[in-house]
Amino acid sequence: LTIGRQAQQKLRATAIAPITWPVTEFVLIRSILHQYPARYEILGRYPLSGAALPPQPEQSGFAF
Repeated sequence: LTIGRQAQQKLRATAIAPITWPVTEFVLIRSILHQYPARYEILGRYPLSGAALPPQPEQSGFAF
């Protein structure tokens, strides 16, 4: 999880309410930052059951 990149200053710690975030899998992603806009390529998906899924084809438009 990337929350911020190339931040110019550190923010003061702030208390927040707990967040419920159900997770069913982990995804390994390669960041391609030398291109603009940056691209992100999914290398693998790993469900919490422990069985690996094959890599999915890159989806067009998955750029920030």
